[in-house]
Amino acid sequence: MLPQKENAKHLFAATKGTYWRDLMLSVSSAVLIFFILLFFDAFEVLYEFTRAKEDYELDEAFLALIAVPIPLAWFAYRRAREAALAAEALVELERYLEHSRRLESLGTMASGVAHELNNQLLPIMSMAELVHGNMAEDNPDYKKIDLILKAAANAKKTVAGILSFSKVGEDHNDICEFQEACHIVEEMLEAICPSHISLTVTRAGPQMITKLAEADLHSVVVNLFLNAVDAIGEQPGEIEIKVDVENINNKAMPSTLKPGQYGVLKVRDTGGGMSSELQARVFDPFFTTKEVGKGVGLGLSIIHTIVSNAGGYISVESEEEIGTTITIYLPVIDKI
Repeated sequence: MLPQKENAKHLFAATKGTYWRDLMLSVSSAVLIFFILLFFDAFEVLYEFTRAKEDYELDEAFLALIAVPIPLAWFAYRRAREAALAAEALVELERYLEHSRRLESLGTMASGVAHELNNQLLPIMSMAELVHGNMAEDNPDYKKIDLILKAAANAKKTVAGILSFSKVGEDHNDICEFQEACHIVEEMLEAICPSHISLTVTRAGPQMITKLAEADLHSVVVNLFLNAVDAIGEQPGEIEIKVDVENINNKAMPSTLKPGQYGVLKVRDTGGGMSSELQARVFDPFFTTKEVGKGVGLGLSIIHTIVSNAGGYISVESEEEIGTTITIYLPVIDKI
């Protein structure tokens, strides 16, 4: 369950439970103020005042009337404040439900596309394997056929990832060596990085196993890198990728993360950054700030699903004209 939905449920329960409590506190406060005035002989002072001023005929009821508005005003303030919070909770819940519906429809579509791609990959791999098996290793075309097979195998892994995405909520038992998987994709990033962008990759921490398929981790890193390149655009910029291990055991971290050791992937760019409104929608399916034809808005949505299925967490920190930092936490299940 997403944090927004859980928070909304708790907020509604708290609002319902505190209504009568606040009402009783207001009434009790009014009674208490009444008896405090009575204890300090405020009624005698008022009596003498009213006798001196024959135009006024006031008694204890007047003092009680003075005492009542203060707690009632406080009660009204609390009710208005909790009504505003309840309205915010409704908005969050509606956003969560809309996100769930779009993910469900996207999963259905992705499943159909994946099956079609599998059918098209089958003859490519079969024919390439036949040619490869009957070809001598010294043949000039041997390596070319070998590359075709590797590319088809990677495409098949991508299709498997799409099928995995379409099965949101199911258990996935794929694992990979976090540091090594990031190191493998590092060479490819250096090859495709534009010349006007400085790429820095830092890997620290011990070797470890995370609950995520290697192909999925490659897809996550590449997608984040390409998003960073798009954010920088044609201007000179920097992309920094950090791979490390952290022990999560403090309350500052999201409640969805259990205490323990996590592999941390952090991608920072010096692009244009995002406003708070854009950050709130960055993981929505089909949401994109790119021009028509340059993006469909599925990259970060798929990354969010992959990381969530692995029991991890993804956060976004961005500031306009400064840049964006995306941090991913993946639980460590073993050390090497």
